[in-house]
Amino acid sequence: QTTIKLEDFKVDLGQALSLSELVEQVGPDRGEPRFASKVELPDPPADQVEFVKGFENIDVEFSGGKDSLLALLWTRQVAEALGKTIEVRFVETGAEFPCLSSYVRRLCADQGLELRVMAPKESILTHYIKKGTWPDPIFRDCQHRFINEVLDAGTKTDPAKTLKIRGGRPEQKVAKTPKAAYVKTSLGFLLFAPYFDTPLEEYKALLKKVEPLRWPGYDRGFLRTACWLCPFQPHEQWDAMKAN
Repeated sequence: QTTIKLEDFKVDLGQALSLSELVEQVGPDRGEPRFASKVELPDPPADQVEFVKGFENIDVEFSGGKDSLLALLWTRQVAEALGKTIEVRFVETGAEFPCLSSYVRRLCADQGLELRVMAPKESILTHYIKKGTWPDPIFRDCQHRFINEVLDAGTKTDPAKTLKIRGGRPEQKVAKTPKAAYVKTSLGFLLFAPYFDTPLEEYKALLKKVEPLRWPGYDRGFLRTACWLCPFQPHEQWDAMKAN
């Protein structure tokens, strides 16, 4: 059996560079931490802590977005206070924005969070190319099929003992996004959006606190209001994609 050593392989990028050096620079789980900051959020209300305390399993459905990041950090803070562990879940739909998947891996590695990456049986892009249509702009059938169903099907724990947490706000008019702080999924799991009822200005201040840990794509103009292939995005996001 031959052992492959990364140091023995070279990549031509205009200068000699070993494969191990390249992986060190761009690998999502290699090199110096990039998202290791510790963000302290205000203590959550006692009733929220007591609510979380009643569940054995806590799963964070992390999309990589800034709202989702805030929900993730809230959950980590509450779980630490209760002595509980959490599992972070991310779905690769097949139409993620550039470097988003590697950002999710890197963030969780740097923050010491257990991550489980999931995927639908066929990518969202393959599905709609074969179907010959775009996703429905009103009901967002894509979101349920390629995210929610994947997350529910991959959760093997008892719904009565499992709390699923994700970001969500009343001003976000998207199907399947919680229209209340507490929503039940089709399989009976309770989905909780911890900052759903937070006043908007207060919520914006919290988003500002987590900026050191958010996806760098936001600084390049990306909005992440939809998958990159979606034709129903605002012009600002198309401009960001063209520029990047």
